Amino acid sequence: MLADTKRDYLWEGKWVALGICLGAAQSSVNALYAAYWKTPPTSLSVGDLLQVIFFFGGLVAFLILHRVMKKKTTDAKDLAQAIRERTAKAV
Repeated sequence: MLADTKRDYLWEGKWVALGICLGAAQSSVNALYAAYWKTPPTSLSVGDLLQVIFFFGGLVAFLILHRVMKKKTTDAKDLAQAIRERTAKAV
């Protein structure tokens, strides 16, 4: 039971962050393209800047939560394996 993957608040946070990132992806890519690669460039409006911030914020939050969840799962599996090995030696 210790090593089972449990759904907790990290799962929901990870998927919310991914949803924010994907929701803001198209408009932020369009805004950045128009501002930096299009000739003549157009300046970023406040709304465009917020979309870019949401995109990168969601991406960073998703990556951090994914990393934390992976470490948490690995640590639980390692602990369960150590307990099994210790129990097998004692018996």
